[in-house]
Amino acid sequence: ALSSDHLTPPATYCTEYTPHRNWSRLQMTIIYNADRHREVIFKIQGSVWPRVLPFCLFNVAITAGIWILHKSLDIHLAFDGGLGYQYMSVLVSFFIVSNVNTAYNRFWEARGFLGKALNAACMLASRAALYSSHDQSDKAHIWRAALQNRLLELVEKSMYIVQHERAAAFNLMGKIVDPDSTPFQKHGLRKSIHIQKVNKLREDALTASESSLAVDAVIFTNGKYLDTPLKVQEKMELLGRMSAFMDAHSGLLKFSTTPRPFVIVQMGRTIIFAWVFLLPFAITTNIGDTFWESTLLVFLVTYGFMGLTLAEIEMHDPLGNDENDLETDLHTNLIIVNIKDSLGANETEVTNLMSNAYRESGNYGSVESLSIA
Repeated sequence: ALSSDHLTPPATYCTEYTPHRNWSRLQMTIIYNADRHREVIFKIQGSVWPRVLPFCLFNVAITAGIWILHKSLDIHLAFDGGLGYQYMSVLVSFFIVSNVNTAYNRFWEARGFLGKALNAACMLASRAALYSSHDQSDKAHIWRAALQNRLLELVEKSMYIVQHERAAAFNLMGKIVDPDSTPFQKHGLRKSIHIQKVNKLREDALTASESSLAVDAVIFTNGKYLDTPLKVQEKMELLGRMSAFMDAHSGLLKFSTTPRPFVIVQMGRTIIFAWVFLLPFAITTNIGDTFWESTLLVFLVTYGFMGLTLAEIEMHDPLGNDENDLETDLHTNLIIVNIKDSLGANETEVTNLMSNAYRESGNYGSVESLSIA
């Protein structure tokens, strides 16, 4: 049952919701022309070059040191890994290809859920405006304003949750168990850092379900505010849009709270790093006395393997704020603008209407009358 705790008086509905997001930091996913090879190769924005270059230079320096020690002091540090190193190369290739493929699939899966969630919110606002457009009374304006603000609150808070990975996971635990007994170390969290944020995160991050109930409650009360109540099929469609939004939101939550199993990531990362940093010792044995050939091959192979590893790491969280992540903030902002345009509630005008309504002896019903059993 929905009580008056979930369904606030209309005057509260229209209090403007303050978003968590800083819109000045909006970023767009990197756009490029695939036909311009030089631009693609040398573009720095969104590139892995700044992060992979130190690894390449480090391996080149090791290669140069091995070569100099061999030529100047006759100290042999190179080794021939033989079949063992070859088998390790196959294992490293398997881990890299598997990791990149998983990250790529997660990226497009997240894009699908994001599109479904925001499209459902947008369509809910558009259809609600269409189905109630015949009624331009003060009470109808109040109902549309209530729906607008509850829907904006839901969209904002839902997107906040899915974009803050550790905050979402921490709050999920904090909602179920007492913060003092939460196994922080088990989940890779440091209690000293996160315990101070419990109250704020509980209020701000884990309220999507409550906000969705409030939207449903507003839809159910249409008969009290519209001269001609919504038809059953119209009301069911709006509730269906709300259900579709929450289904997509649940799908997005797994990207915030369910990363790839740590044991697999740790094993793969350890083998990859070990193989890459042993590369100079193996290359100098096979190449012999050619210094430039050794360093060039070490540089390129390190770039290839470490570059793909770092690219997979960046794509691991497609809803973050990196340059190659999905433009979640931008899409959310566009949907918010669309919701406001569809429902068209003027904050000042509606607030005045509601104040006048509640000064008159219950013309629009009391808080208790808004309860839905």
